[in-house]
Amino acid sequence: MKLRIAIFSDFHCHNKNNNNNTQESYLLTDVTIDTFQDPFKSFEILIKNDSTISADLLVLPGDFTNKCDLEGLQMGWDIAKQIGKLLNVEKIIPNIGNHDVDSRKIRNSDPFNDIKNFSLDFPFNDVELNSFFWENGYIIIEDENYRILNINTVHSHTTKEMANKGLIHQDAINNIEERLNKSLSNKVNIAVCHHNPIEHSHYNTGSTDFLNNGDELIKILDRMNFDLIIHGHKHDPRIRYSPGGINSPIVFSSGSFSAFKNLLLQGANNTFHIITFECNEDQIGKGIIDTWFFVPTKGWKQNIKNIYFEPRIGFGVKVDIRALSSKIHQWFDQQKDNIVSLDDLIETFQDIKFMIPSDVDKLKNELKNKNIFVSPVTLDEPTFVQYKKVSNGK
Repeated sequence: MKLRIAIFSDFHCHNKNNNNNTQESYLLTDVTIDTFQDPFKSFEILIKNDSTISADLLVLPGDFTNKCDLEGLQMGWDIAKQIGKLLNVEKIIPNIGNHDVDSRKIRNSDPFNDIKNFSLDFPFNDVELNSFFWENGYIIIEDENYRILNINTVHSHTTKEMANKGLIHQDAINNIEERLNKSLSNKVNIAVCHHNPIEHSHYNTGSTDFLNNGDELIKILDRMNFDLIIHGHKHDPRIRYSPGGINSPIVFSSGSFSAFKNLLLQGANNTFHIITFECNEDQIGKGIIDTWFFVPTKGWKQNIKNIYFEPRIGFGVKVDIRALSSKIHQWFDQQKDNIVSLDDLIETFQDIKFMIPSDVDKLKNELKNKNIFVSPVTLDEPTFVQYKKVSNGK
């Protein structure tokens, strides 16, 4: 059995006129944009042309609006619900970001007044769940195949100064640990938050706006067998392991669905993702992330060259890279052919499919030392692996 989770983050919808006539999102409340300049309209066309794109859950790590624009907040939530319908999801799991909270107290002395009251069905269509989330700063959503910890990392954004970074209090961490101990962990375990729980500073994206006490949170999640931490905020898709033990959680930065190009890295694209988790007991924690990239004037594409993230990656398996490269070397020695497709190699060594890209790169380097070379990846073309056998000591 598989669990498919769609990730759409950081819409930043807003009224352009209310933002000093400055555009910071492709999704504007007061300006009509051409279809292929509009990520949502383009997404509708994508789904219309490819009915296989679907998900069980829709996860939204926050920043529906931009600078607490109330029109943008409503637009962002409306679009999120429409995305859920288009994907035919069973459940929508939203979170909130720093832009969703009026920390400057522009409209109300309570920074959370707008986000709590703009829609009766936000974040959930359940009064008790909503009350618990707002009061405690988290909620645990559980089903037969998954356990999702949804953490409000802007719970402390009551002033402009407090809004400079995320925070989870130690009391909340202790409370989360206590509640997690009361449920079973033998399912897909995911944490969702807006702020990055570990530093995310590459390409000068900033090093101070991470989640305070994130390291303490990760300790608990590692001990509780969490597989994945999904966050927004950075507009920069990235995947890596968190500090911890051999099965420490993966940290996945989801990028932005519709933030305008001036809020992205140079040459980057907007993104959305569908994560396919394995749910069989011996495969729990392994998965594949499929990513689509928004190309203005062309719409959403998957098989395009992107300098920051790949259209399909795996996660969930940590292996001894040197030992695996030696096994592949021995395998080649027993083959008649010295060239095989990468797909055939993965069929034999299936752990490769679930290795994160940085580990795959390490494996390629180890194989290169053994005269085994992986051909450059060319879109829509098969990738080959060649073993250049050395004879007579040469």
